[in-house]
Parts: sequence; structure tokens; C-alpha cells
Amino acid sequence: MKNVLMVALMAMSVSVVASNEPGSKVVVISQESGIFKVIYENAKAGKVTMTISDKDGNVLFKEGIKTVKGFSRPVNFSGMEVGVYTITITDENGKQIQTIDYQNDTVVKYVHVAKIAEEGKYLLAVANEGTEQINVKISEASCRNTHV
Repeated sequence: MKNVLMVALMAMSVSVVASNEPGSKVVVISQESGIFKVIYENAKAGKVTMTISDKDGNVLFKEGIKTVKGFSRPVNFSGMEVGVYTITITDENGKQIQTIDYQNDTVVKYVHVAKIAEEGKYLLAVANEGTEQINVKISEASCRNTHV
């Protein structure tokens, strides 16, 4: 009876190992300023969901992708707040989570704000080297605190 039980356990163990397929792989590479490349590979085709969340868990972006063994996709964080973001890839194997720390490394050489004669209007002058996009945030509080 012990021999039959041992053979049955060995057969179950071998079948589990034989049916175990290699899992998927996710890599996130920092490229140029604000752009990250998400690379996903899997041994077989299937549906994948990519979700990007902020540090508080708020979903900022979600996309379903039908793959043929993988994909490579750039993700642009330019214009986003500096901070920690989570990229989650979900497939039939489960979830894979990559955390990135986005730091805006654009250096602006010169910024000048001047109040002009017309009520509620300001002139913004920005001097910078290169051709990078510059994002400007204007709020009522920042306008009230502007002294000319």
C-alpha cells in the first residue's frame, strides 16, 4: 500500500512541474526626461491590463492590451507631478508591480512674471536652453501673491 501511495505522489509531483509554464516578465526602463519604456514578455499570447497609479492608489491610466507574446510601450510622465508612481501589469499569471520615482529634471534658466496695465492680466517670460516643453501652473493664490 505504501508503494502505491508513493508512486501516486511522485506522479502528481511530476505532472505539476511538467505543466508549470514560465511566467511573464515586466521591465520598466527610464529613457529620456519623463519617458519610461514598459517592456512585457510572455511565452504565449493573451490579454494584459496595464494600470498606472499615483502614491495614493488613484488610477491615472488603465489600458487593456491584446498581446502576441509581449509588447513594448513608452509612457510619458512629462507634465505629471514629481513623485512615486506604480505600473501594474495584470495577465493570466497574476499581477506584476513596478514602482518608479519620477523626478522632473528640467532646469529653467530664467522666469519672469510681470503685471500688465489691464486688470487681471500678467506677462510670463521664460528663457531656457533646448526644446523641452515647459509646463506652467497658474492659480488664484499665486496671482494674488505676485508683487510688481
